[in-house]
Amino acid sequence: MTEPREQLLALLVRYTGDPRRLHDEIVALDPDVRGIETTAFGGRFEPMAPLLDAARWLISRGTDDRLRLLGLKLLDGAAEPGDVQDIVSLARAPALSRFAVRVLLRVPGAERTAIQLAEDAGERHLVIRPLITHPDPWIADWVRAHCGDGSVARRVAEAHDLLALLDQFDVPDRLWDQAGRLLHGMSRTHGYSVLHEYPDAVAACRRWVALAHLRPPTPERLVALTAFADEVATGYAALVLGDQRVDLVAAMKEVASAWIEELGPADPWAALRVAALDVPPSGFAVRVVTSPPGPVSAAEARVVIDGVPIAARVFGCWRADSPEQLIPRLAATAEPREIVLDENDNEELRVTIVREGDEVAWRDWKCLFDRRLPGDFRFDAAAYDREVARVTNDHSWEWPARTVARLVTERLRADPSILGRWECGDGFCWSTFESPDLAEFRFADAHGRYRLGIDVAGREPEVVADEVIAGLATDPRK
Repeated sequence: MTEPREQLLALLVRYTGDPRRLHDEIVALDPDVRGIETTAFGGRFEPMAPLLDAARWLISRGTDDRLRLLGLKLLDGAAEPGDVQDIVSLARAPALSRFAVRVLLRVPGAERTAIQLAEDAGERHLVIRPLITHPDPWIADWVRAHCGDGSVARRVAEAHDLLALLDQFDVPDRLWDQAGRLLHGMSRTHGYSVLHEYPDAVAACRRWVALAHLRPPTPERLVALTAFADEVATGYAALVLGDQRVDLVAAMKEVASAWIEELGPADPWAALRVAALDVPPSGFAVRVVTSPPGPVSAAEARVVIDGVPIAARVFGCWRADSPEQLIPRLAATAEPREIVLDENDNEELRVTIVREGDEVAWRDWKCLFDRRLPGDFRFDAAAYDREVARVTNDHSWEWPARTVARLVTERLRADPSILGRWECGDGFCWSTFESPDLAEFRFADAHGRYRLGIDVAGREPEVVADEVIAGLATDPRK
């Protein structure tokens, strides 16, 4: 017996013009009306007028969501403005919303309705790609404001001629904000970066920065400028902009500092990031960078050598490893040590570090992406040690719960007997990215694994850490 979807196609091909009979025949094929979800009509046949009328009948009177889905599939590309209301009514059903939006996008004049339905469903991505080249100025504005990251941002920048928009005599604030999101979306290291694929990347970045001082400051604009400045200074954008980023970062820091002064008490994250913002000099450098709170920043330790962010160069994407993971590995000794400098998607970037007299050597790089690996490096040992000590002792980037997590973890490592008296193995305290005021302590014994939430809200992190350690240090037998 043929598959249900093949039987369904056979029924459609020989349709005689009675939609109710078609409905009953489809139901009779299988009690669950199987095969409709996986049936595609492209290349099999083109529904003619009678079948399109049947599609409209199924949409308005079908007894099952899958039958109504069949009506939508048949009408895809052939729907007319008069069908919009019936299609909108189907879009409220979760099982039909995605395909209803798709059908609406192909109805002239129904694009804004499709956008609204996609927004209501929390699935803007359904409409962004199909509308990238739409000529309606309102739709073009909406796409620029919601396009997201990566290749979609690049396609929008190219299709809308972002550089030409920025070269206008009078660039509206909203357009400047949108351009910043596009540039950041192409360059950010939380996914595959495509800034290098955008032909006008350097010119667009320079023009966007040149226009920054003309904008009235807002907290959101300050955060956007600061986040992009970090990517230009030590993220993937640094690879694209090269030496030009020195002037660009200086200009962005100047504007951001002026905005902070004008706004008054600014976003704590932005204030800290602007104060720390710089382009590392030649040689070995580490910069701890936190992303904008959303609601809590993610932290990464970026190793920059001679102006090149190494993790961004090798992986071309994602975040560098966290400070807690990376910084303790960087100490150089006379005994060669192979360390993991970064890890992404289960692929490790390894390098051997060894102190040789008054120099520290980094050599023998290993990674799957071998064509992107840097060559060997030699650093002045005293300068190297100063940089490792500086980044080890600099905790200005931490949020409260992250500080508690670090202090608790350090004290447990320094005194293994604290958990040993509980007959527990290693414990680990960390701060989740969901809340700046909550740390989580995990430990295990022979009977299981345990988790303890630590509330830091409104309290000094050092005091909270002292209380946690004091509680763990209490003899359980007393």
